[in-house]
This record gives sequence, structure tokens and C-alpha cells, in this order.
Amino acid sequence: MIPKYIVLHHVASSNSDSIENQNTYAQTLKYKRAYHDVIRTDGHLIPLIDHTEVIGHCGVDHNSQSLTGKTSNMNSIGISVFGNYEIAKMPDAQLKGLIDSIWSISQELNIPLGNIIRHKDVIGNQTQCPGRYYPYEELLTALANSMIPKEFKFTAGQSAYELDGLQKFMDKDVVNIWGNTSIPIRSFFESMGYEVIWNQQTKQIECRRLE
Repeated sequence: MIPKYIVLHHVASSNSDSIENQNTYAQTLKYKRAYHDVIRTDGHLIPLIDHTEVIGHCGVDHNSQSLTGKTSNMNSIGISVFGNYEIAKMPDAQLKGLIDSIWSISQELNIPLGNIIRHKDVIGNQTQCPGRYYPYEELLTALANSMIPKEFKFTAGQSAYELDGLQKFMDKDVVNIWGNTSIPIRSFFESMGYEVIWNQQTKQIECRRLE
């Protein structure tokens, strides 16, 4: 599977009131293949299942679709948090860990902000997950601010580059031509999750974010 969406969940369990219990309960979640990752109340992420594996986090029907008609278990990863956010508010440490983890995962997998949705946004699921107090809007706002690149580092002769400290790769190297460092624009934008098109009519290069 190549993930195109991130679906947000909460565990909503009373058996996870301590970090020790959360660590133990995470093994149960892994055995049940409930989520790909889960985030403890202290903000620490516990990886459960490889992001390329298909699991039933959207519901028992692997073909269940979202409001956009695109999201299903077949093309999304499920990220959950310990806590019941139908009845309580998320601790600050967990929110920070959630923001950092979702940003890192979305950058690694080239998942755009619009493809980060809640479980309850998936059609066919009679659920309020991840809960009325889940800080979804706050998360999206923080991610939007974080997703604005602040620093790029390129090295001549290499295809690897750094985006805000995160290593990414192009399929062509940066080259030095007559004393000028040139970046392969198509490879660069494609590595960022964009489609690059040459418009012959307007003589323009068009870059569109892939959904």
C-alpha cells in the first residue's frame, strides 16, 4: 500500500491511565492490528504496524469511503492517541507530540494537509472518534504553519537534500554548470509530492500537488 491519507483516532479506553498501562495496552493494539501508530499522553509515539500494511482502522469494511469518496483502509494509515477525547481535553505534551508526529509522517509520505481527516469523517462509521474535544482544528493550524518550508539545503553532486532538517531525495543530482549550481526542478517538485507539467500552449511549467 502507498498511503495517501492519514486518519485520526482516539483509543477511548479506561485501561490506559498510566504510561506503563499505555505501553502494555499498545501491544494489544498491535496484536489486534487496530492502528499503525499510537501516541501516549506524554507525547511519545509508539509504532505498531508498518505504514505500508493495510489494516481495518477505518472500519471492518476495507472499502469504506470518506466524505470525499476517496479514503479507505486500502490507501490510508490510522494514527491514534491514548485518552478519551469525547469527555476530556488532550494534555499539552500529547498535543505537541501529535503535531510533531503527524508533521513528520506527512512529510515522509508526501501526504497533503487536506488528506489528514478524522475517523468520523469516514462514511459508514457511526462513530464520534476521535471525540468532540480532539483538537483537530488546532492540529491543522499548527501543521499548516509547519508545512511552510523554512530552510532547504542542497549539495552539488548529490540527489539528497534537507527540508527543515528532514532528509529527502530526488531522482537526479544537483549539478554545477559553469560555476552555477542547478537544481533539477522536476525531480525537486516530484520529491515534494507535486506533479510537474509543461504547458505547451502557455509555455509555462505547472506544478500541482498530488491528492
